[in-house]
Amino acid sequence: MLAPSIGNLRQNASAIAICCALLCGAAAVAWQAAVAHFDYAGNWTAFYRTGLHAPLPPAGEGENLYRFPSVGYDGQYYRLIAQDPLLLHGISRYVDSPRVRYSRILLPALAFLLALGRPAAVTYTYFAVVMLFLGLGAYWLSRYAVLAGRSPWWGVTFLFVPAAFISIDRLTVDIALAALTVGFALYWRAGPLSKLYLVLLFAPLAKETGALLLAAYCLHAIFGKHWVRAAAMASAGIPAAVWCLYVRLHAPAVPSDWSPIPFQAAIEAMLHPERYPLRKWFVTPLDYLAWMGLLLAIAMAIARLKRNNPLCLAAFLFAVLAATVDFSVWEEVEAFGRVFTPLLILLPLEWPAPWSLVPLLAMLPRAAVYPLSETAGVFRALLPR
Repeated sequence: MLAPSIGNLRQNASAIAICCALLCGAAAVAWQAAVAHFDYAGNWTAFYRTGLHAPLPPAGEGENLYRFPSVGYDGQYYRLIAQDPLLLHGISRYVDSPRVRYSRILLPALAFLLALGRPAAVTYTYFAVVMLFLGLGAYWLSRYAVLAGRSPWWGVTFLFVPAAFISIDRLTVDIALAALTVGFALYWRAGPLSKLYLVLLFAPLAKETGALLLAAYCLHAIFGKHWVRAAAMASAGIPAAVWCLYVRLHAPAVPSDWSPIPFQAAIEAMLHPERYPLRKWFVTPLDYLAWMGLLLAIAMAIARLKRNNPLCLAAFLFAVLAATVDFSVWEEVEAFGRVFTPLLILLPLEWPAPWSLVPLLAMLPRAAVYPLSETAGVFRALLPR
């Protein structure tokens, strides 16, 4: 038999990459449907985690919105941003830290566009955009795996990075930057530069930390004395800079999230861990395991620093960020697991060795506690009584 042609191999890899995207999307939607049906009486808005006492605009579907007795979670604010992405209708008054949250406009804006600007529809198109980025992340990871000599089916593992399944469970925007981080690695390695430019243009709009990907590539070009390329790629940050200026003019300032002493917040968080009910005694050890995973990721990023590799540079910049963020990020894995998912992704992409997966694996058990508790509710409902 003749060996398969390069074209056939590429077609097969592309088909498998699409399958990975579809499988991840189908699994996520099926899980959400089951949890919504059995845990939340069929109300999908529960995934926004809207707090019972959170102020809401007078218009909208508030009476049908699932409310939690707690303060809620970040998704409740991004739903509001998607209803008023240009800060024209006063909804920003109901968003905590509007200057920070509105800077993360990519996912809410896409939900707004997909809904054709209809606020009631935004609540549901937001789900579709989350699934879009889940599919993109899986697709790009599958393509990158082939370049690295791995099976293209590795793409399905994107579903298990913290930013992905936390965003599926709580509708945060971090899944967008996680996917774009994989796209950054793919198009740096395989090209073309036009696609890499688009990834670097969207990354800071997905989340402000996406600017670290752009900075890493520009530093890589500067170290290689590619001055024109560095300047050209730096222009990808202009839309984010213009948008941030617009937000600054329309939203109030918020306190800084920086810590002047490196790892001060990390030490404080580990010395004063959250206290859980006795029935959840096992969660505290998982907190410490997750903290150790992030500290190991920081050490790996520093040890693997290379000026000629933008993935290493980006990982190093995220490591520096981890050392200087405040207590609110370090105190819970749902926070730092999402914020530093790009670091957890960049390490194994740049360093295809089993050790590079240890930080990610150390975080997964704690990050999965809440989604697993919801899944347990589904199984309890299905068991015969």
